[in-house]
Amino acid sequence: MKSSEAWKDFEEVKRLNLQLVKFENMQQKTAVLLLVRVTELCSETMLLVNQGCICSAPIILRSALESYIDMRCVIKSERHLDEMRGSFQGYQSKKEGKKRNLQPMSIESKFKFAGKLEAYRGIYADLCLSAHGSIAIAVADHAAGNDVSVGHEADPVRKRLYLNHIIFLASTALIECLTFLGFIDSQEEGLIKIKQNAEQGLYE
Repeated sequence: MKSSEAWKDFEEVKRLNLQLVKFENMQQKTAVLLLVRVTELCSETMLLVNQGCICSAPIILRSALESYIDMRCVIKSERHLDEMRGSFQGYQSKKEGKKRNLQPMSIESKFKFAGKLEAYRGIYADLCLSAHGSIAIAVADHAAGNDVSVGHEADPVRKRLYLNHIIFLASTALIECLTFLGFIDSQEEGLIKIKQNAEQGLYE
């Protein structure tokens, strides 16, 4: 199945739904804001992967996944907004050389609160290898046989893996956010099918 066609269908469903969404409170607005961040990061990663530029793809996907987890936490509890504000204030304090009064939730704690601890130990851990510059990833991205290689062709297996991760993450986030808002149109069935196909790794 062509990932480009699935992504086009996804974008159309997103556009049709989000242009009609109205926010009733800050919790809803923040959830949609995080949804848009997830889908925009996924869209930009899709462009990179389709150009054969997969070195940075897992790093961007990691950020998208973190925003998705924040979205789930916000949906689960309005109090997570305070956690997000506190994290930003902690960042400001650190930048100014001040002591932090409160420690923010750890990434693992966020995944656990979001009900996605298996993703933390699975896909997130894998994506972190690229973000942290492990030797295994350096070899995978920048070596061909025993030689250091610049700009060699992307591994088609990894390319396909990332394309399916992108589509799965974006479609999952959209379904969950629209369900939270109580606003999803007759396109829901098609969106769920896109998600299921990506989960099975059918797109290339």
